Amino acid sequence: MTAPVVPTGDDNAVVPLPAPLPAPLPAPLSAPLSASLSTAPPLTPPVWLFGYGSLIWRPAIAHTATFDGYITPYRRAFYQASTDHRGTPDAPGRVVTLITPPPGGPPVSADDPTWRVYGRAFRLPDASATAIMAEVDVREQGGYRRTAVSVHPIGGGPPLTDVICYVGDASNPMWRGSTAAERDEAAIAAIIDTAVGPSGANDEYLERLHDALGALGGDPHVAALVAHLHRRRVTRATGQTGAEGEAGGA
Repeated sequence: MTAPVVPTGDDNAVVPLPAPLPAPLPAPLSAPLSASLSTAPPLTPPVWLFGYGSLIWRPAIAHTATFDGYITPYRRAFYQASTDHRGTPDAPGRVVTLITPPPGGPPVSADDPTWRVYGRAFRLPDASATAIMAEVDVREQGGYRRTAVSVHPIGGGPPLTDVICYVGDASNPMWRGSTAAERDEAAIAAIIDTAVGPSGANDEYLERLHDALGALGGDPHVAALVAHLHRRRVTRATGQTGAEGEAGGA
């Protein structure tokens, strides 16, 4: 059984959109994104875009169909600083990016569930795909670059290929996954607990992603961050201090 493509009608019938996202703070496209765009092939319909973060629960883009599935070998991680959506330059938030197996390590089996990232692909209207992708480039300007992935249906079957995906790797200026302290989940949750940006509170981003992933099998890293966040709230409400309390910080 394959994951169905959920159409909205004909190729140019679009899903009604929620209120648009607030415009990010003015900034040029990042060097990684500009470099990836300079070598990207022209967009040719059908154009599919894979979302693994806020695109899942708030796409805010016109689309004509969706396709739930996973990409591999990747893991989702809150290792990307956000100064234009869920934080500010003075107090950056944290949002998701993708990590790949370390170079030189053992090969990852295609059947290894620990190296799968579940998400949702969106087919863009043929007539406006180029304009929509230009808007998404601005949304993802904070250190991400475009790449192409194959999205495998959850129930098996042939994947969607040449699907556009945005990745912020270790070479980008917003990367925050180089040290154990940056990767510490309690410390990440402490950042998310208080950060706020033009698109809203960072904790909303985390919790809405966690809720959306419930229908896709969940994500242990996201679930762990939500658990840390909830412990911080309980600690704060009861007046306690400690490693995850308001006074204890991260």
